[in-house]
Amino acid sequence: MEGVYAGFELYNFNEDPKYQDGLKRLRLTDENLDHILKLKIFYYNRYVRPIELEGYLQWVASHKDNQTQVRNDSMLELQDKCGKLCIDKDNANSDHSEGNSPEASLEQIRPPVVGRETSVSSAVTNAEPTERPSLSFAEVFRLIQAGEVVPGVQNLDIRPCHQNPTASILTRRPKPWEKSPIAP
Repeated sequence: MEGVYAGFELYNFNEDPKYQDGLKRLRLTDENLDHILKLKIFYYNRYVRPIELEGYLQWVASHKDNQTQVRNDSMLELQDKCGKLCIDKDNANSDHSEGNSPEASLEQIRPPVVGRETSVSSAVTNAEPTERPSLSFAEVFRLIQAGEVVPGVQNLDIRPCHQNPTASILTRRPKPWEKSPIAP
């Protein structure tokens, strides 16, 4: 399910004309973000791939801690690199006074480009495609008979209520031949 939720995160709703048309019809604003999230989940579930709101929210909560740790690590790494760049820049200035050109020293100093988009997209492109093969009727029938889980089917929590049945209150409609003849 990680791939489904990551795919939902990366899906470009702004470029999808069908989604944008529906959003315009509903006239939603950015103020009600909860409604927009539900709308996006509904759209993604209907037109792209099955996804559940509860599962997505749990996934986001579990990955929030991981993302903050990754951000902290990347910030420390950037600070370390920035410190090295400042030292390199000071060395470049001293080299410039010795006769080296400032353009050559600036070409050596390149800040690293780090962004959420690049790290996430590289992780997604390296991943194996998680396409579910469509099962034939016989395969689904065999899985059900064996009591195995059918992929892509949501398990419903159905419990018996153990209540006595109630008697019908409505009277039975008479059959056409049971009706009394109409007297002229």
